[in-house]
Amino acid sequence: MKKWIKIVLIVVLALVLVNVLYFFVYLRFNEPKTDLTETNRDAAVYETTQEMLDTLGYGYEEWLCEVNRLDKIHDKDIKNGLYIVPGLKATKTLTKNKVVMCTSMTPQGLTVTDKYMFISAYCYTHQHNSVMYMLDIVTGELLKTIVLPDKSHVGGLAYDDENDIIWIAGKVDKKAGINGICLSRLEAYTPDHGKPISYDFSTQLNELKAVSFITYSPGAIWAGTFDSWDKSIICGYLVDTSGDVSSEPFKTAEIDSLIQGMETDDGYIVLSRSYGSMDSQVMIYGGTVEELLALTSLSEDNADVILKAPQKMEQITAYNGKIYFLYESGALAYRDRGYDHIDRVFSHGIEDSTKYGTEYLEVAKNSFNSDIGTGLNRRPLFFFISQAQ
Repeated sequence: MKKWIKIVLIVVLALVLVNVLYFFVYLRFNEPKTDLTETNRDAAVYETTQEMLDTLGYGYEEWLCEVNRLDKIHDKDIKNGLYIVPGLKATKTLTKNKVVMCTSMTPQGLTVTDKYMFISAYCYTHQHNSVMYMLDIVTGELLKTIVLPDKSHVGGLAYDDENDIIWIAGKVDKKAGINGICLSRLEAYTPDHGKPISYDFSTQLNELKAVSFITYSPGAIWAGTFDSWDKSIICGYLVDTSGDVSSEPFKTAEIDSLIQGMETDDGYIVLSRSYGSMDSQVMIYGGTVEELLALTSLSEDNADVILKAPQKMEQITAYNGKIYFLYESGALAYRDRGYDHIDRVFSHGIEDSTKYGTEYLEVAKNSFNSDIGTGLNRRPLFFFISQAQ
C-alpha cells in the first residue's frame, strides 16, 4: 500500500514540475506557432460573454448579478459595455522591421477618447515589438494594430485631451520615462508599411525606477512604479500646452506594493492592485482636489473604500461618464492556468464623475455593514458601482 502511495506522490510531483517548467520557463522564451496572418479580432478564451461570466470563480456571485442587471449583457452588443481584447491569439507586429506574428501579446494599458479605445500590449517572450490596438469606441471593431518602436512593457496609457496626445509608459534611453504620440498620427498610421510608428514626445522621469502605470489629469501626468514587495511612489508632472512634460515632479506620494493602475479626477483617486492569482483590489480615496493633493500616502490604511474584483486586473480608466477595466488573464501566459480568465474590457456608466467621487464614497460607505475590523467595505467591485447609480 505504501509503495502505491509513493508512486502516486511521484506522479503528482512530476506533473506539477512539468506544469511549472512549461508555464514559468518554457513560455517565457517560446511561443506557439500560428497559421493566422493578421491580428485576431475574436475572443481568445470564451466564445460568448455568458460563458465567461458562468465560469468566473467562486466569490463573485454578487458581482456577476450586478453585471447582468446593470448592463443586460447580450453577446456581440458593444453598447452593453464589453469590448473583446484583440490580438490575444496572434498579433501582427515587427521584429527588426520584419513583419511577424506574435502569439504571446499581453495587454497592459488602456485609455479612451471620444472615438477610440487604445489597448497596449507587450510580447511576453520579449522577441517582438510592443503594440497598441486601436478600437472603435462605439462598435468595438479593431481598426488597426499600431506597432511601437520598442519592446517596452507599456504598462500604462493616458489620453491628454488638451493636447490630443496618447501618453505611453515606457523607457527613454533605457531609463524610466514616458513617450507620447499625437492622436492625428495614430489615426494616419498605416500598419502595412513594415515600420513602427515613432514617438513625438519623450521625457525621462528619473525619480522612478520604472514607469509602470500612468494617468492624465488636466495639465498633469501622474506616473508610478509597480513593486512586488515594498512600498513605492507616484509622481505628478506638469504638462504644458505644447505637450512638453516637466522632468521634475510637483508632487510625490507613497503607495502600497502591487499597484497596477491609477485614475484621478475631481473628487477621487482610484488605484488598481493585483498580483498573481490573488483577488484584485480597487482602492478609492475621496475628497476635494486640495485634500487629495495634500495626501502623502495612498495605502490600504487610508483608503475610503476597498473593492474586490477578479485577479490580474491591469489598468483602469475613466472617460465621459464611464469607467473601464482591463485584465491580462486572457493572454497566452495565463489563460491555460489559474482561473477567472477575462478576455474582454468591462465598462460601466457613471452618471457623472462626482458620483464616483465623494458622493459615491458616502453611498458605498453608508450602504453596507463590514465585518472587517478596519471598517472598510470589501465587496465585489460592480456591486458598489450599481449602488452608487
